[in-house]
Amino acid sequence: MAHSRRALLGCSLTSNLCLMKRLLACLLLLAACSTTPKASGARKGLVDAAPLRTDWTPEQLQATCAEAEKTSDAKLLQVVAIPDAQRTFANTPEGIEQITADWSEVVSRAIFMKNIHTDEKVRAAAAGCEEEAGKYAARLASRKDLYLAINAWEAKKEPVGPQQARLAQIAMRDFHRAGVDLPDEKRAELVRLRERGLRERLASDTVKMSAMKLADTGDPKIRSWDWRYYLNQLRKRDYALDDERIRAYFPADKVMAGMFDVYSRLLGVQFRRVPDAKAWADGVSLYEVRDGDRLVAKFYVDLFPRPGKYGHAAAFPLTPARQLLAGYHLSGQVIIPKLLQRDFEAARILMPQRIDQLYERRRLH
Repeated sequence: MAHSRRALLGCSLTSNLCLMKRLLACLLLLAACSTTPKASGARKGLVDAAPLRTDWTPEQLQATCAEAEKTSDAKLLQVVAIPDAQRTFANTPEGIEQITADWSEVVSRAIFMKNIHTDEKVRAAAAGCEEEAGKYAARLASRKDLYLAINAWEAKKEPVGPQQARLAQIAMRDFHRAGVDLPDEKRAELVRLRERGLRERLASDTVKMSAMKLADTGDPKIRSWDWRYYLNQLRKRDYALDDERIRAYFPADKVMAGMFDVYSRLLGVQFRRVPDAKAWADGVSLYEVRDGDRLVAKFYVDLFPRPGKYGHAAAFPLTPARQLLAGYHLSGQVIIPKLLQRDFEAARILMPQRIDQLYERRRLH
C-alpha cells in the first residue's frame, strides 16, 4: 500500500531535481529485486508490463476507475475480516499491498490519459478519475482497520525475511505519519502543522524570482507562466548563460543517443528501442532495458509538445514493479520532459534545461 499510494500521488511532481537519471537507476534497482528471495509461495519468471491502452471512451474510463475502487474495497474488507489468530504475512501485510497495488495500476493507467490523450472528453474523464483516486488514496492512508490488521499480525511475531519485514515496517510508518494511531485532537494538529510547513517551503522557493519580477513590473507575484521566464533571467544575470544561444549544440536525437550511452556504460545495461511499438502519438517511443539477454524494465518517452499534452516535466509509473505468484512483474514507466513548441519547430533542438530534465526525469518509488 505504501508503494501504491506514492506511485499514484507522486507521479507528476515537476521539480527539476527529480528527473531521468533516477528513472534509469530506479528501473535497474527494481529489476534487481527479481533475483532476491521470494516473499511467499513458489514463484518464478518475469511478468511483462502490459501495453498501455489508449482507445478509451469517457464512459469506459470512468467505469473502470469506479470498478477498481469497489474491487479494492471488497478485497480489503476480506483482509480486515480475517481473525487475528489466523493472520499471516501473506494474507495481511502482503495481501493489503497487492490489493492496493492492483488498484493503483488500473487507475494510474487511466489517469495518465489526462496528460497525453488527443480527445478532450477522455482527458476530462481522466482528470475526474484522478480527483476521485486522490480522495480514495487519502482514505486508504487513514484507515484504522488496516492499521489494526497489520498491528495484529506484528503482535504474532511471525518469522519473515528482511524484505517482508521492511514492507510491514514501511506500511506502519506511513500509518503513523498519517496520524492513524493518534487521538483525533492530535491528528488535527498534525494536519495543521503540515499545511503550515508546505506554505513556508513554497514561499521560500519564490523569493529571488519575486524580487526580479517586482523590479520589472512592480508586481512581485510569481504565477505559473512566470516561473520559467524568471528562472532563465536569473541564470543569464548571475551566470551569463543564454539558453537560446546554447541550444544549437543539442539536437534531440544526439542528446538521446548520448544519454543512453552514458547510462549503458555506467550501469552495465543496454537500452533498445522497440520498433513499430504501438503508441498514442507521433514521436512517442518504447524502450526496453536489458541486462544481456534479460529484460529488466520498459519505459516510454514522449518528447515533443502537442495540444492537450501535459505541460511539465514528469515521470508516470504505469505499472509497479512487484512480486506476484506468477513471477516478478516488470516496471513500466512514461517519461515526459518539458519541451516547448519552439524546441520541436527548431529541428528538434533542445534547450539546455530540457536536457537537464531528460537526464533526471524520474522519481524513486
